[in-house]
Amino acid sequence: DHPDWKQGVDECLSCGACTNLCPTCYCHEVHDETSLKDPKSGERVRSWSSCQLQEFTKVAGDHVFRKNRDERFKHRIYHQLEYFKEKYGVPLCVGCGRCISGCPTRIDFVEIINKMKT
Repeated sequence: DHPDWKQGVDECLSCGACTNLCPTCYCHEVHDETSLKDPKSGERVRSWSSCQLQEFTKVAGDHVFRKNRDERFKHRIYHQLEYFKEKYGVPLCVGCGRCISGCPTRIDFVEIINKMKT
């Protein structure tokens, strides 16, 4: 656990703006759309979401895996820097700063991630 991931967590509103603007974030939800006119038809739809929203990890029985804002914030930072890199050999963050420009509290995710790289 690197201590710098906590920088900015107190300012985070969990609004998801950072993830919606990030060119490398790809969180989504899947749901089924059915028709009342033809119950045998329907389609599975994938829509953008954000790992920063409390409902994102909600499963049957109303269990939420990352209920606290701190847990969601940490997951995003570590996914951008470590988890993806462990699997594919490169980090997700490209340093573009879109996450900062969209954040209502101007959390500097690029700075946080760069501090953690050292």
